[in-house]
Amino acid sequence: ELIMKPGDATIGHIMEVPSGYRMIVSKTKSIEFPKLNFDELHALVQTKTPICEFLEQVLDFGVSHHCIMTLGDCAEKLKAAAELLGVQVFSIE
Repeated sequence: ELIMKPGDATIGHIMEVPSGYRMIVSKTKSIEFPKLNFDELHALVQTKTPICEFLEQVLDFGVSHHCIMTLGDCAEKLKAAAELLGVQVFSIE
């Protein structure tokens, strides 16, 4: 029954593709909302990019059925790790 606390947050996910690996990284803000009535981890975030444009770009890049999320801005650390590993990064706010 985890609900993300409000504040800066980072969404990220590394996925395997035929050409190797790629990672999505997104700086967002977790916003306060009422608890949803189901037993899964959940959060509601606000993006700088308008949501329809954000989703179009994310879907064009290709995503897994889930992503990781953490409080705080970890985007640069994730990008640095991806660079060391030779992983293509798609970054969107």
